[in-house]
Amino acid sequence: MASAPITRSSSAINTISDESYNIISGGTGAGGSNTNENGLTWEEKTSLDSEIESSEVHDKLGNLVVKFKGYRAKLIETEKYKFQQYTEKYKDPSVKPAHGCKQPDKVYINQSTKKMYVLEMKYQNKSGSVCEKLQTGVFKKQHYNKMFPSYQVEYIFVLNNWFRENCEAELEYLLPRIPIFWGEESTYKTNIISFMMEE
Repeated sequence: MASAPITRSSSAINTISDESYNIISGGTGAGGSNTNENGLTWEEKTSLDSEIESSEVHDKLGNLVVKFKGYRAKLIETEKYKFQQYTEKYKDPSVKPAHGCKQPDKVYINQSTKKMYVLEMKYQNKSGSVCEKLQTGVFKKQHYNKMFPSYQVEYIFVLNNWFRENCEAELEYLLPRIPIFWGEESTYKTNIISFMMEE
């Protein structure tokens, strides 16, 4: 069974992309408008909703308390603009949010262990400067930890296989400091949930 995040010793970086996941691109080839042959968007394919055993509304913002199948811990699930509003009370007021750190794609917070998991989902299928965006991962992890000194923040990339073939230098730089999960792997959901549930 595959381990949770890939490591430097993993051969996964050089794996050819899964041909069965045929993305139909729109626009620049990146973003949420892309769908596979089954009509699933990248957001739908990488969503962890199917692994949630129970959920309930946590606050008036619409954030949720979720419990994943097979685990006892409950996490706060927030995203985008809701994240900034929900976490305002936990933030160091002297630290201004950096660009790119205000509306993350998805965040899971374990209030019992004071761990925060910031997920950034990236999809690409055409050449461009997107590889450079991966280089910001280390900075963002440091900045999130600075903003929330009472929490241990993990900044996580969820990528499609295009990055394996085209951004090897960036991936080499990120690992092992930034966990990377591959959204097209059959074990993706199991791996990332297991990683977030580690004590």
